[in-house]
Amino acid sequence: MMRFSDEAPLSPYGHAMMPARFPAAMLALLLLAAPAARAEPASRPHVSEVRPLALPDGSPGRIELLHGDGFIAADPVRVQVRDRMGRVLAWTPAGVAAALSCPEAARTDACRAFVFGQAPWPTVWVPDSAGYAPDARAPAPVLAGDWAGPFPGFDTQPASIGFRRAGGITDRAWGMVLLVLAFWRAMLLSAGLLAGAAMALHGAALQRARPVLRIGLWVIAAALITLAGFQGMVLVLLIGFPVGLLILLWVLAGLGWLGLRRAA
Repeated sequence: MMRFSDEAPLSPYGHAMMPARFPAAMLALLLLAAPAARAEPASRPHVSEVRPLALPDGSPGRIELLHGDGFIAADPVRVQVRDRMGRVLAWTPAGVAAALSCPEAARTDACRAFVFGQAPWPTVWVPDSAGYAPDARAPAPVLAGDWAGPFPGFDTQPASIGFRRAGGITDRAWGMVLLVLAFWRAMLLSAGLLAGAAMALHGAALQRARPVLRIGLWVIAAALITLAGFQGMVLVLLIGFPVGLLILLWVLAGLGWLGLRRAA
């Protein structure tokens, strides 16, 4: 069985060294994950993750994420249901992030919408045809200079219409998984930065490491932790990842690292 050694590899001069492949691995990780770590410029409302569904009367419809404009902050997002004419039948309150779970061409009550605030777990919403908007209409076009709110040109009513809340730990956990998968590159970059910092701290703590090397490893660890913190700020403030979920993932990563160290 492979075991993690408590000692770093030694140089020809007898002092501890970082693994030779560490810089190359960090560079590859940065190149892979950097595209998802940058903030997109503010934009007019747009939809994403459009899923077809069957409305109660048998006609085709769709459920989708509507992204507003957060101006200098992350864009708010809500989930909405439209009919085949594009009229908005239902919508959830806005959140900082959202995810969908909806089988292909499913009925509306088989779909789940996960809307996140800053807490680690989402609010789970299920489309409810009994509450669909009675005066459903297509959204008005966005005119130049029309900045009436986070969703200019759209209704901004905060209450949910045509959705009912659903509970259950399983649904909430699945929503958290879906959001992490949607941000997988950013999560990989965050994990890589923290893992690199942990490796550098471990090397600096070795008794056989020379003082100069130890100081260098402390500097590397501090730089990687700073980069992880900056990336976390970008994710939360400009991209819209829930701060509570990010902190939870960091804590779990730290506990996992300690578990590996104890198991070794």
